[in-house]
Amino acid sequence: MLARLGDRQWVDIPTLLEALESQRTAATTEAMRKLHSGVDRFRGERGRLPEVAPDGYLSDVLHPL
Repeated sequence: MLARLGDRQWVDIPTLLEALESQRTAATTEAMRKLHSGVDRFRGERGRLPEVAPDGYLSDVLHPL
């Protein structure tokens, strides 16, 4: 099965879906690596793991706006 992209090229849909899934997996892996690194840094600086509240506390501590 083929689909036409915006640049007018035809691509195989299973190949496109596989590429998208690969990118999503890579992005998720990188996000988890950053989270792990942030938690390790927090623990190194404060000697404990961050307290986690359901209101987004952990994300605010690791990535303040």
